[in-house]
Amino acid sequence: MRSISDSEGWVDYGRVKIHQPTEDGGVVPKPPKPRVYEIASEFGVSTEVVLEKLATLGEPAPDQFSPLQPEVTRKLRAALEESSPGQATRAPRAPLQRALEAVSRRVKPRKPRVHEVADELGIDSRVALAKLKELGEFVKSPSSTLQPPVARKLRAAIEANRSIGSTATEAHHDPVPPSSGASETRAPTPAAASPPTRPAKSRVHEVASEFGVDSSVALAKLKELGEFVRSPSSTLEPPVARKLRAALEADGAAHLSRMGVVAELSPSLSGVDARQQGAESTRPGPRPRVHELAAELGVDIAIVFAKLRDLGEPARNPSSALDPSVAVKVRAELRGG
Repeated sequence: MRSISDSEGWVDYGRVKIHQPTEDGGVVPKPPKPRVYEIASEFGVSTEVVLEKLATLGEPAPDQFSPLQPEVTRKLRAALEESSPGQATRAPRAPLQRALEAVSRRVKPRKPRVHEVADELGIDSRVALAKLKELGEFVKSPSSTLQPPVARKLRAAIEANRSIGSTATEAHHDPVPPSSGASETRAPTPAAASPPTRPAKSRVHEVASEFGVDSSVALAKLKELGEFVRSPSSTLEPPVARKLRAALEADGAAHLSRMGVVAELSPSLSGVDARQQGAESTRPGPRPRVHELAAELGVDIAIVFAKLRDLGEPARNPSSALDPSVAVKVRAELRGG
């Protein structure tokens, strides 16, 4: 392979340059290659002047970022010192300073986020998003970045709104100057109407708990009314909830009237314990759940679980449905105890 040695200890093997060690075992450092704009900054001239000087010296460079060989750099410095002798005594700027200036020219301005501008102005991010929408700048969330012109528009709009609001407040609090004629009274300003609130949607199990029935009874009643819902946690529209409440109230009244007729026709029931009869007459619908039974009796769920284990009817979880006869036994045991 052909090699070419230069005077500075570098050997050129085609495309690769290998640094040769010196006689004392050290390594000759590779000389830096300054760029055209660095030489121009060093001598305080424009890059066009340096490019013209290089063309005059027979060493043309394509642009201001082109690196220069050490020999070309020495020739260029000598030519520039001859053409401007007053600049020869000026100390060149430090390399670190030149690098920092170059980086500062290349750094782009940081894009602020919506929530950062909102915090800077002391407003909520939702207010900033609404103002951006008014300005025709649609962003997705408070974490979206804003272009510098958009951020300036947003700041100006918020400041303008503040100035208008402060002016209106001062005008509202200014006393009315007395008139020469009859005294005038300022009409009271109407209070700002609060936005209408949407009624909350009730769930099936909530309506069932209001009437002391099981959620399955409420689901069956909704199915009779032609309103099909999936589960006790399904929400009901206000008209549907009103229909369900009316139907459950009607069923409760009919149930109470039937119980009154039975009591009149069966005087033998008068010897039965009134407390147990009241529990049986007011018990919830078929197959009550453990948590519903605990709420009805006003005891902790753990007490209901323990009583079920004593009766040989253990339940798996608070949502387990109980047989009506088991529920009657639990009521009698806990109320009797």
